[in-house]
Amino acid sequence: MLLACAPLAAQPLAWVSPRQTALAGLVAPRPDAAAPLLNPAALGRLQLAEAGVAVGQLFGVAGLPVVAAGAAAPLAGRHRAGAGVVRLGTGSLAQTFAAASYAYYQDNTCLALQAGLYQLALGDAPVATVPTVSLFGQTDLIPKLSLAGAVLNLGQPRLRAETSQRLPAALRAAAAYQASPELLLLAQAERTLNRPATLSAGAEYQVHRYLRLRAGASPWPGLLACGFRLDVWGTSVEYGLAYHTTLGNTHSLGLGWTRRTPRRTRIEADHAP
Repeated sequence: MLLACAPLAAQPLAWVSPRQTALAGLVAPRPDAAAPLLNPAALGRLQLAEAGVAVGQLFGVAGLPVVAAGAAAPLAGRHRAGAGVVRLGTGSLAQTFAAASYAYYQDNTCLALQAGLYQLALGDAPVATVPTVSLFGQTDLIPKLSLAGAVLNLGQPRLRAETSQRLPAALRAAAAYQASPELLLLAQAERTLNRPATLSAGAEYQVHRYLRLRAGASPWPGLLACGFRLDVWGTSVEYGLAYHTTLGNTHSLGLGWTRRTPRRTRIEADHAP
């Protein structure tokens, strides 16, 4: 009954990807298959098409299953697009969020628009389905420092006409600092209108060209997390583990695919001055 007791989040469903889980809920500024759901503004850095799926178990064995899928691709010129869907729970206790995102990138700045559809099934109550619109932005102030922001759920759409319950709006601010070629440091603050502000910090370290380690923490709601990503021949395997001081462990496992650079392009790049 965790779904019935938990207040609605600003981002309709948390723990969409293993990276997000491994960083204690923090949304990374780098593009991946989950970016259309979590941070479409990160798509400005997308160079090759990506797709991925993830499965997880929220808050222990007796918790809620999570299934997510997403894909993103660069379009002509400075345009990027992606889409994704995630479902938390099963049967009459479930949340589903599907979204399509568009991003425009220019001069180290990316602006993105996300249009989504959120569905809530809660016991015997009628299923609630509402459209959502969110805005995202990200900019590189200096080569090593990126800042990002988002306004989620513009207008706070009403879940049901007969009730006053709404999907709450939220503000998010984040920063990423590339301390070294291997180490990325991250911090995020998010304020949902009907909940206390959440603060998160995390790091990603590239041990080897094929392996990245991640860790994160959030004093509220009390999360410690870790995980990894393994890349081999355009395919990635990711795992995230988050420990909640009250509710227990959350596990997330993902499989991703990145379109490999055409051979001619790789050869030309290798011989470029």
